[in-house]
Amino acid sequence: MVPGFYTQPGFGAWMAKAGRPPDQRFHDYMQVMQWQMRRAGPGHDKE
Repeated sequence: MVPGFYTQPGFGAWMAKAGRPPDQRFHDYMQVMQWQMRRAGPGHDKE
């Protein structure tokens, strides 16, 4: 993750979107970030 990721307009709009509470959306976001880091594997830049 990048410092300040939560200040990006797209992230804020997605968190405020109707349908799921923000805490569930944040949990989903963290799961995706962890999956991407595992998929990148060791030795790759993790952005």
